Amino acid sequence: MKIVIIAGLKPSQVIYKLKPLTKVDFVEEIILIRKEQGPDINKLKYIILPALLRFKPFYLLLSPFFMLSKIRKIKPDLIVSYNFKPHGFFSYIISKLTSTPFIFCEIDNLTQDYMKVWPFGHIISKAVTEAKHLNVPGSITKKYWESTGVPSDKISILHSTIDTNHDFFPSKDSTKEYDLLYIGVLEERKNINLIIEALALLKKDNLFPKFTIVGKGPMEKKLKSLVKELNLVDQVIFAGHSNKVIEFINKSRFFIITSKVEGIPCAMMESMACGLPAISTDVADISDVVNETTGFLINDPNSLNISKAIKKAMQLSSSEYQALSESARDLIVRYHSQDYATQSWDKLLKTTIKEVSYEEV
Repeated sequence: MKIVIIAGLKPSQVIYKLKPLTKVDFVEEIILIRKEQGPDINKLKYIILPALLRFKPFYLLLSPFFMLSKIRKIKPDLIVSYNFKPHGFFSYIISKLTSTPFIFCEIDNLTQDYMKVWPFGHIISKAVTEAKHLNVPGSITKKYWESTGVPSDKISILHSTIDTNHDFFPSKDSTKEYDLLYIGVLEERKNINLIIEALALLKKDNLFPKFTIVGKGPMEKKLKSLVKELNLVDQVIFAGHSNKVIEFINKSRFFIITSKVEGIPCAMMESMACGLPAISTDVADISDVVNETTGFLINDPNSLNISKAIKKAMQLSSSEYQALSESARDLIVRYHSQDYATQSWDKLLKTTIKEVSYEEV
């Protein structure tokens, strides 16, 4: 089987999402169309967009024609896209023009927001109806699409996955230096300011958790000013961008994320695979992985509720923490590991694409 991927994936997402697919035995080749060369993975090849098409206006207007010409030459058995705007739309149109089946994969819940806007909602509904299959991050998103009339057996929960065997597993050698860890972009929708405000509230209870922030972004300056304003310089560490996040994970006790909008973050799954219980806001499909056995879920994201969740985490006994730690890893291994995803892709392709090809022959 030959598969073309149309997606705007970061290098890390290429690994998280496509590596399990390359391990399916009957998948011979995967071609990813993107702006630049990506990670070197067996069976995965790249078609690089011309320089002109790397600029957004030209990309949106001209890249579908470039993709169409390449796909007509490749003649793949399947097109896979991630998120509807714009890649899912491109895949839908190219699928119709080439009579190639396509699978639509949703990374987060932004597509659901576009469903509320005319005419996008109508186009997305039509595309999803004609897609061979729909992959979603979790059960909440699956229920949403079921409510729009998509049959349950046409939807699979298949998201980013973690290499729990070789890359992310508990370390017995690292000393825990940080209580809380955030890894990701420093942007407004991540609500990192609420975590910092929560730390200020905890000082009243004589609790002084160390919070390490790994990443950079547009909110960095404001967040650093807030830390100074609340006199938290000794507790909050800005580590910047790092290619060795595993070192920060192994030195931390809890992973924390308080986003307004989110899928199921890979950094959180990596941390949980290493045995870190998670503290998170209850958005989108987060509750599939964060619950009372794996961490602390915050229903109403404000600094007070976040401080209460952190306080509970800080007051866990050694045995309680160990139980959460083991459950966090077990959940990721069972449902978000690369081994699990490879088995899921194998079953999915056999039932939706491979058998159809045999019937046609």
